[in-house]
Amino acid sequence: MAMKKDELINIIASNIKKYRNAAGMRQLDLSVQINVIENHIYMLESGKRTPSIETILKIANALNIEPYKLLKK
Repeated sequence: MAMKKDELINIIASNIKKYRNAAGMRQLDLSVQINVIENHIYMLESGKRTPSIETILKIANALNIEPYKLLKK
């Protein structure tokens, strides 16, 4: 069955938060590392904003994970 856009956004949001917490980082720490405002991280983690491919790559690099992990259920 095909995945819907909203489902993928929720998976990404959850994974960003999960891996950020596992890395012991605050939203502010991650925002500084990827050069965005802290509210942007909040919006991504709450599913209110969809990250670009570039942002996914930046987040993955900052968290020292492979980018696909942010997309995986």
